[in-house]
Amino acid sequence: MTTDGERETSLDTAFVWRNVRGRLDTLKASASWLGGGGPGSYGHQPSTSFDVHYTQPFVLGLDSSAFARVGQRFRNHLDHSSYTLNVRDCAVGVHLPLGRFSVNSAWREVAAVDDSASPLIREEAGHSWKTSLRHEVARDTRDHPAMPTSGALLSASTELTLPRLGDVAFAKGEAEAQTHVPLGASGAALALSARAGLVCSREGARVRVQDRFFLGGPNSMRGFDLRGVGPRDAADAVGGDTFYTVAAVLSTPVPQTSMLWQLFNARVHAFWCAGDLADISVVSKGVKRVMEGGGLQNKAKAGWGELQKSVRVAAGLGVALETSVGRVELNFCHVLRSAQSDVPSSKFQLGISESFW
Repeated sequence: MTTDGERETSLDTAFVWRNVRGRLDTLKASASWLGGGGPGSYGHQPSTSFDVHYTQPFVLGLDSSAFARVGQRFRNHLDHSSYTLNVRDCAVGVHLPLGRFSVNSAWREVAAVDDSASPLIREEAGHSWKTSLRHEVARDTRDHPAMPTSGALLSASTELTLPRLGDVAFAKGEAEAQTHVPLGASGAALALSARAGLVCSREGARVRVQDRFFLGGPNSMRGFDLRGVGPRDAADAVGGDTFYTVAAVLSTPVPQTSMLWQLFNARVHAFWCAGDLADISVVSKGVKRVMEGGGLQNKAKAGWGELQKSVRVAAGLGVALETSVGRVELNFCHVLRSAQSDVPSSKFQLGISESFW
């Protein structure tokens, strides 16, 4: 059971066949089911995915591996964006000490547009083809991926589409950083984390909705509903070209005599998070106003003012449990700052993920 970062909890199953050809290679088939949905004829159809992944290590005798993957995904975004997304894709690539390099190709269809969908979502309906080059790199020294108390994580990914082998043209990048600092012998720890992303169209056209960033939910911006932060067209979340989030979490273990600690390594925490999701055009206008402020001091004041206008802030208390399905958080959230178009979550918010955020 995992969370894909944008939607809700999923139930996963996998079949793994090791040493298929007697060369330490691996064949893995996996499937997942995600609950959710929205109103309309497809309202209760779950999101699903299926992948077949083949890996061959020690390619050419090097400390590397080659892989190939084919998959199919269905995502139900009717609740928040009035559309469903069908994807059939494949990828080939290599894992090297410098990261993972791959060539990806995907056929995508924005379909089942709801009757109440906004004009922008209706315009996005239909098929598209994407071929891209992708690079991913990460360095993880955390003592535990889901319940860390020490160590750090640095990760980054870049994607560049090939317009001659598709009908989309953009460059996209994301980065994440975490640091976890133990505080004495009590087991308390302070976690600081940040994430950011940017996607730019290479031909001046608007980036398609399926390639944009979305923000909100317990695994990306606590205190807000799924896709609850950022630009909207009517009632539909339409994503943004750029985003950032920062968070601070102060946690401590519950008493070791309690059943929660014995069964789930439970920790109570207080959190604070802030972030924004916007279109590049909006950010550019803000930068222009700042640069026209005149004088370094005036520009600094103007820059701080622009940041305050758009930043969303939430804080709260919660408990985190280490379970066989990943990190389970139950938080009491209070939104300190939001935009008129945002959708805050209820006061109590449940989140499940494989990794800490």
